[in-house]
Amino acid sequence: MMINVNTIKFLLLSLLCFGYIEQGKTQQVTYTGTILDAETQAPLPYAHILLGESRKGTFSNEEGYFRISLPEGHSYTYVKISATSFQTTKVPLTELKDKIITLAPYVVELSTVEIRPVNMREYVWEAIRRIPENHFGDPLMLKGFFRTQTKIDQQNAGYVEALLDIIDQPTQDTLKQNQYRVLMARDLSDSVTLDWGLDEDMDSMNFEAFTPHDLLTSDIIRKEGMQLDEDMEGRIVSFLDTTKLDYYHFEYKGLTYYQGRTVMEIHFKPRWKMNLGMFEGTILLDEQNYAFASLDFEIPKRYLKHVLPFGRGLGKLAVRGAMRLAGISLNYSLDKVQAHYSYQHLNNKWYPKYIGNDFRFYVKVRYRKEGININNHFALSNELFILDANPTDLPEIPEEERFYPSQKIKDVLTEHSEDEWQKYNIVTRRQSVVGMKNEE
Repeated sequence: MMINVNTIKFLLLSLLCFGYIEQGKTQQVTYTGTILDAETQAPLPYAHILLGESRKGTFSNEEGYFRISLPEGHSYTYVKISATSFQTTKVPLTELKDKIITLAPYVVELSTVEIRPVNMREYVWEAIRRIPENHFGDPLMLKGFFRTQTKIDQQNAGYVEALLDIIDQPTQDTLKQNQYRVLMARDLSDSVTLDWGLDEDMDSMNFEAFTPHDLLTSDIIRKEGMQLDEDMEGRIVSFLDTTKLDYYHFEYKGLTYYQGRTVMEIHFKPRWKMNLGMFEGTILLDEQNYAFASLDFEIPKRYLKHVLPFGRGLGKLAVRGAMRLAGISLNYSLDKVQAHYSYQHLNNKWYPKYIGNDFRFYVKVRYRKEGININNHFALSNELFILDANPTDLPEIPEEERFYPSQKIKDVLTEHSEDEWQKYNIVTRRQSVVGMKNEE
């Protein structure tokens, strides 16, 4: 058989190209560790793990575990690990093979005379006044990892994750909207069996209660800086409203450590009856510029029954009575409302680092006429982790690539292997969730 010269050239060129392709395949190196409190040996969840002095990294999960994958031949030599109220530490990457890392609690060395703020309300008021200068700045390109989970009686009825590009536009101009692009998305929900007697098939129900847009636009620090109308906010940010600060008692707890900066720890709680103040929690204020570095808050259990419409007393009895007349048995309760916002210091401004919330409630509905029987506890949790943050002059994400608030993650699922996901150093799922799925 005759093979001409052109055929031989083609084969040689193909082999050469194949060799380059094979050489171009980047092998991944994986580093793992678990972060513990040096004194109690308790896991430290959501500690921040940064690659060297960059803004790239990941977070530990609720067991303190983290995993980082990097291309072979990368230039990083260490990670920097930080957690609120703990000393930051550096660990060589060569040591990160299931390594146990302990962080020592941060201790402020005080002089003989410690000057404690007398009225912390004034400090919080000043922090609110400085929101525009501390929390609004140039656009950033964020790499975000979003996770939303819905549990019904401990079953994972909804468990969705997504990796996103986000153009964050921290500005008081409400016409400039954040933009989103989904890079990867997957559905890890369990197959649940719930006989509610509804016409809708359970497999077709979408339990995504929140989207990434909901979390980032719920940034209450920036919203307060935009001075939105009170009716739009309700009482959700009343402890950040300068006209309502008197409804809360603020207590100075001392100085602590946050991302390498000294911050003031301030606890707050309702000062009088709950219809004036509803929340209690902790604020971390940067000691240098009074910026909000972190904000945790929740509705105390004793107030939860006041939140739902007709959630207590005669109002609830009236609603249940009216339902009973229609042949419907109804009961409900709100069991938990909790949220956390933390920020990172970049280019002398404070940008979001982590936003999370947790809602739990109970619903019981029985309507024998239609065969409806709902009697379940629900738990909704939503998290947005910022894995990387860089200034950008990119004007916008192309319209055809955008992910809009009207969409759900389940609408844009992608096909990627677990190895592909781990390249982006997503936050590892909790072992309780992994174990639950493995039991099937």
